[in-house]
Amino acid sequence: MRLNWFKISYGFLIFLMSLLLVQYAAQIFAGGHSWKTGDWLINYSDGFIRRGLSGSISITISQILSVNVKWVIFSIQAAIFISFIVLTLREFYQFKESPKSVFLLLSPAFAFMFWVNDPAVAFRKEITIYLALIFILKAFQRSEINFSWYWASLAIFAFSGLSHEITVFFLPFFVFPIFNHFTQKNLGLKPIVKYAAPFIALSISILLTSYLYKGSQQSMDVICASLAPYDLKSDICEGAISWLKYDAKFGVESVIKLGSDVWGNYFFLAVLSMLPILLHRSDNFFQSMIVAGFLSMLPLFIVAVDYGRFISMIYTAIVLVAIWTRPNLIHRIWSVSWLIGCVYCFFWALPNCCKNFPGRGLLGNALFSALKF
Repeated sequence: MRLNWFKISYGFLIFLMSLLLVQYAAQIFAGGHSWKTGDWLINYSDGFIRRGLSGSISITISQILSVNVKWVIFSIQAAIFISFIVLTLREFYQFKESPKSVFLLLSPAFAFMFWVNDPAVAFRKEITIYLALIFILKAFQRSEINFSWYWASLAIFAFSGLSHEITVFFLPFFVFPIFNHFTQKNLGLKPIVKYAAPFIALSISILLTSYLYKGSQQSMDVICASLAPYDLKSDICEGAISWLKYDAKFGVESVIKLGSDVWGNYFFLAVLSMLPILLHRSDNFFQSMIVAGFLSMLPLFIVAVDYGRFISMIYTAIVLVAIWTRPNLIHRIWSVSWLIGCVYCFFWALPNCCKNFPGRGLLGNALFSALKF
């Protein structure tokens, strides 16, 4: 019987995502994680502040239901995480007749394997952005606009933006499906502006909010004090919450300290990540979106050191847009052998931060451990 590697890959990904969820549930049981949980616990206990919406909503739900806030956070994260995985895999299944296309999802740069290679970056707030992006793609997928998906995307975009300002830098990827939809119909600029304007207005508002309500050491102290009753780990405030006291100047100084070796490594990793897309010529509109996406994300590389995370965000967003708007590109994007595809996907990894060399990947780590033993 001939093996169906496409379905095997699906099963492999589902298994790995399930392991991530179970592992994180164990961390929640033990009191949470300073980055994966702490990021979502930032709240308005010291007044309105950037990134505070998710924590404030979670604490309110916790108080109403008399459930520990860490399980409320976990439930929200798990629902978004599972929805993202299910919607992506269900839509991608249309490419089953082009089985090598699954390497796009197995890439170390796509969210799935990026999380597997570094579980500490899973369940961060960008999962809400991915879900909002899928919703806007579904809204403009057919000839008729699906307004339920459109308004759901806009609502999640607003929630995501008020929970983390990084949402704003995804704007080109949200505008593209709107532009693509009306351009194909030759309906001109007016409907594009009409449906893109709410996302643009929200983005401007979110940026202003994050600038005016940055946070401080006092904010961090008050937020930490507000979390004291919830049986969280003693270091819960030492990750994402602690970074509220830092500003863009500190971020730029941290980037400068990385040095040319680290910058060069992540430039190489960015090119390596985008290789499957760069090697296959797409239409001018799609290429313009890729360029706009990179330019939009560029400020992140200047003010923060999570270079691997940013590269993964760009790659994941490009692949998601391609799945829904450029299926023909997906069908022909992997013409290499299965062996080359496996080497590409499993013998290197995209480290999140501050490394001057690539990671080893799943099989790379296994081989290294075997040789070391």
